This record gives sequence, structure tokens and C-alpha cells, in this order.
Amino acid sequence: MSAGRFGLMVAGVVAYGAISWWVATYLGEGKNFVSCLFLLQHVGFHLALGIVFALTLRGPALSLIGRVAHQMHSHFTLAMAAYTRKVTVAWVLYFFGMAAVSLLIYAFARWPTWSLLANIVTPAAIATLLIGEYLLRYQLHPEFERVSLLDALRAYRRDGLATR
Repeated sequence: MSAGRFGLMVAGVVAYGAISWWVATYLGEGKNFVSCLFLLQHVGFHLALGIVFALTLRGPALSLIGRVAHQMHSHFTLAMAAYTRKVTVAWVLYFFGMAAVSLLIYAFARWPTWSLLANIVTPAAIATLLIGEYLLRYQLHPEFERVSLLDALRAYRRDGLATR
């Protein structure tokens, strides 16, 4: 593991620890302990995914989504690589944005509002991003072969892209 990747992972752990402390100390006042755990799970999940995706944007190498697409498509162009990099950036923004929104809603709104975000809005937002990107991809890049999300997950696991 490179020093830069290790440093970013340590920064993520420290950030999550700071958020955990902040939630326990300030946001937890007057709130149920279990609700704090749900918040930490929601925020932690999004921060972790944001960091994993962001790590692949460093340097000129293919982004995470670019690496998966490269494994799946027999003809992978520079334009496709640039597109997949932009999609990876969009997911990074989504993950970090959702973590921030989750913290803000938890801090300033009532529990049912945060629960709606975590249980209804989050899966709907992910589905919207996946479907929207799928439709946009074939408008902007008809050269992409038609593949399913399941095919992408198989390529990700089969080729060990998670460990690179």
C-alpha cells in the first residue's frame, strides 16, 4: 500500500472518529443512543465508499469505474476512460454529499426526517443515479457495450479490482 493511500485511509479513520465523538458529545444530547448508531452507520458507509472511489482518482490511472468498464468492454477508448472518470467523480460527490446531508438533517431536524432520508431517500437517490447514468452513458457513448449492473459486480470481484 502506498504512503499516500495509507495516509488517506488514516485520515478517513480519524475523520470518522471525530464525527463519532461529535455525534456522541453534541448531537447525542436528548437523542436516543440507537439513533446515534444509525447515524454513524449511514455516515460511515458513505464516507468509506467516498474514500474508496476518491482514492482511484489520484494520478493518471483509470478510476474505479474505469477499471471495471475496461474489464467489461472489449474496445475501451480514451473517451470512455474520461467519461468513467467523470462518473467516478460524481459518485464521490454523492457519497460525501450524502454524509454531510445526513449529519445536517440529524443535527437540525427531527428523527422521522432523518429516518426518511436514510431509509427512503438514500436508496432512491442511488437508484436514480444508477439509472440516470445508464441512460446518459448510451446517449453520450453508444460505443459502450450493453452490460448489466450484475455484470459489473462480477467483473469487479473476478478481477480483484477491490484490492488494487
